[in-house]
Amino acid sequence: MYVFSIPSDETSSNLLKHALFVPTLIKMAILSLKPSPVYYKTAINEVISLNSTSNFSDKPFVLKATIESSSKKVDVIPEHRLLNNTITL
Repeated sequence: MYVFSIPSDETSSNLLKHALFVPTLIKMAILSLKPSPVYYKTAINEVISLNSTSNFSDKPFVLKATIESSSKKVDVIPEHRLLNNTITL
């Protein structure tokens, strides 16, 4: 929650006409978004939701990984559902 304690009339402050007013509102909006995780742990049963704008019915969603110790590549097709442009893994 952000609170401004400045009156909106021009005699008290020029904040509404200042060049930093709009970037301040934009930064507040960006900071209010929930950040998405950088990675997910696959060892636990966790539902992962991804935003999707494309239909993946032709190609399944594939997770690809390389195991460092043996240079072995692993491809996994997880259980997934598409609901309201959101892929749920």
